[in-house]
Amino acid sequence: MSDHSIIDDLFPEIWLVTAKNRAPFGDAWIGPEKFVYGTHFLVARYSKSIGGDGQSVEVYENRLPARFWKIVVAEGFNSIGELQPAWTLATDLAETRTQSLSRTSQRE
Repeated sequence: MSDHSIIDDLFPEIWLVTAKNRAPFGDAWIGPEKFVYGTHFLVARYSKSIGGDGQSVEVYENRLPARFWKIVVAEGFNSIGELQPAWTLATDLAETRTQSLSRTSQRE
């Protein structure tokens, strides 16, 4: 039995999306109705304001059952035409944990 099936049995509600989960994103919410263990889901997308200095952003969530976030900022140009590089900010050890579990399972 895998770690996540035990979690599924004990806490099935952790995979469900509630109004409280959607609230911080408002109309930008595009996430799933239900999460899957160890899978990144795109939950919100914000486009750059025309003529502004911001950049377009995608927000991902991963549940293991802890919630991990990854914000992916797209390359773009600021208001004076300078190129702004793409970058990622993540609280995400989840991907490493998932890969580690996969390698452990392969050794057994």
